Amino acid sequence: MRAITLLIAALFAFTGCDDAASDAPAGPRTFTVTVTNLSDATTMTSGYSPALWVLHQTPDPFFIAETAASDALESFAEDGVPDALIALLDGTMLDHGVVGTEGGDTYDTAPLHPGETMTFEFTADPATEPRLSLASMVGETNDWFIVTQGSGVPLFDTDGQALPSRDITSMFAVWDAGTEADEPFGEGPNQASRQAVRGAGDAEDATVEPQAGQVRAAPMSVAMDQLLRVEIDAL
Repeated sequence: MRAITLLIAALFAFTGCDDAASDAPAGPRTFTVTVTNLSDATTMTSGYSPALWVLHQTPDPFFIAETAASDALESFAEDGVPDALIALLDGTMLDHGVVGTEGGDTYDTAPLHPGETMTFEFTADPATEPRLSLASMVGETNDWFIVTQGSGVPLFDTDGQALPSRDITSMFAVWDAGTEADEPFGEGPNQASRQAVRGAGDAEDATVEPQAGQVRAAPMSVAMDQLLRVEIDAL
């Protein structure tokens, strides 16, 4: 009888260990993000710059709504040049990078043309509670960019398990950096796809108008999910 009792106790102890192990957070996981330019089927056909991505914990790693745009954001939103934003991120402990087609990292070297797709991978650790933010400049505008909203895209659930593969397009929106005067979409000589030199165009904050020089939602005539599709897969 004593032997049977000890055996039962050992079985319960073993089962308890399994339960504890199943509740433990999973380790680092690799994710794949696919960005597809759908704009060729709309009236807002445009190329987009290579995407700048970052893993973060606090909201708004690129900008804060209704505040003046930084010089780093201005360079990215107007010309698709991520260097200054990368320099700011380099001063943090945040994982980040740039991904473009054909290996380039600026709008000049590797724009995401209408109908094209780009894919990149990153690894994240649930112990740091990371979220993903992603930004890309809209080439046929003076200073518009597409970016993840606020707190970014969650990657893990509360148990540290990777969230399932899904379409995350609804978490993005188009913003106006408010740094360069807007010209008609796809027609302005100072827009990235046609400008003679980087930084060409009149400064928007030189005009007297509400919210001049501030980051704000762009006046869109086409729904976001018709311009771009963003999908994430946990490998």
